[in-house]
Amino acid sequence: MHFIPLRLQIFAVLTFWACSLCPLVTGNDIVDDLLKERSDAVLEIANTVEDFFIKFKNAGEVGDCRAYNTCSDALPFPQCDGNYGGTAGCECLGRQMDHQVAVVKASEKISTAEGIKQTACYTEGIGETLTDIQDRSEGSLKWLYYGSEEGVLVNYPGFLWGRDDDKCDEFYDPRQRPWYIMAATGPKDVVIILDTSGSMGDENRILLAKEAA
Repeated sequence: MHFIPLRLQIFAVLTFWACSLCPLVTGNDIVDDLLKERSDAVLEIANTVEDFFIKFKNAGEVGDCRAYNTCSDALPFPQCDGNYGGTAGCECLGRQMDHQVAVVKASEKISTAEGIKQTACYTEGIGETLTDIQDRSEGSLKWLYYGSEEGVLVNYPGFLWGRDDDKCDEFYDPRQRPWYIMAATGPKDVVIILDTSGSMGDENRILLAKEAA
């Protein structure tokens, strides 16, 4: 199975948060500290998931795995958290969140049952690492999430997916999200071809073309 490098996928998520905070601070040192914090978190998450994936592949036969579904009716260990907005019907000031577990968003409309189980199994133990990273960030890292090649989203902290019906956004595909596409495709080599015919010598066209390139 082809496996997209985890560092790239997770890097896209956390650097988005870093850049969203840049206008709120002043001074290059503060910005550098924010970016370093997120870069360190990226590497820690990537190394953890990679380790779990290697162990999962080396184990051979897949046994039973436990994962919490974000489309369920309740969270395992819910608590009200005002830092995540409000949820309709929530009997608290804030939103029901679960800081003890990560949740999985998956649908057989876009993923196979085998792919869903595989992602759930090799990310089963990641919750402890994500909890530790968020605790150390003291709230500056709100969301930590990972999209698998199989089309499964793993999100921390746990939350209940917003839905208007019983289908729970069944065609949501993390592989179609900009953060996944940017990370999975990586940098591109661009070849620029310039016209060097005689007419390009008029009015400094060749020089202007080179400067624009």
